[in-house]
Amino acid sequence: EYSLPEAVLRFKQGFGRLIRSRKDTGIIAILDSRIINRSYGRQFLNSIPKCEIILDK
Repeated sequence: EYSLPEAVLRFKQGFGRLIRSRKDTGIIAILDSRIINRSYGRQFLNSIPKCEIILDK
């Protein structure tokens, strides 16, 4: 189990492995509903560079 700051850091690092340069493209699917249903979910989304976010409930 991770503390929130460590979990956010690991999330950000995983995103960084997908996008390494401005030319790179990729898709990340977050299937855990806590990203939008919990107050701390915004911390995860704010930790990555600005990108298109599509929410589908």
